[in-house]
Amino acid sequence: MQQFVAKHAERVIGALSGFDRLVFRGTMRALCSRSGLMSYLWAVQVRLTDFAAHALKLAELLKDASLSLARQSGRLLFNKAFASKSERHRQGAAVSRKLLLLRAHHLIRKVPRTHRYHLTKAGRIAVTALIAARNANTQKLTRLAA
Repeated sequence: MQQFVAKHAERVIGALSGFDRLVFRGTMRALCSRSGLMSYLWAVQVRLTDFAAHALKLAELLKDASLSLARQSGRLLFNKAFASKSERHRQGAAVSRKLLLLRAHHLIRKVPRTHRYHLTKAGRIAVTALIAARNANTQKLTRLAA
């Protein structure tokens, strides 16, 4: 990618990068069996009587880590951790309206039987154009127009 950009630097306005095609799938098969779970508990030195507390602690760590990443990237759905129920409902409804608007303009499509959406071809073009416009400056645009 860097070689391509270097070769065509005078024509490149901006570049997109991300994991839009990266999907992680799989299971932790070792934990799916009794012996695998027992091996894990032995390795982390957790007794069976303490398993519930250990699982809750891991769940809380996972939740905190994901919320921290969401806050850092500015992608937190509810900005306030302790927003009132009506405020969370209002914010959720606003997100639903925005998704509906994007679907109406055929920029996203819903993945059947999931709560996920994918960009359509038109959506990818629109996002690419918006990012290029955001990254463009008048000098680059004047040079390209000349």
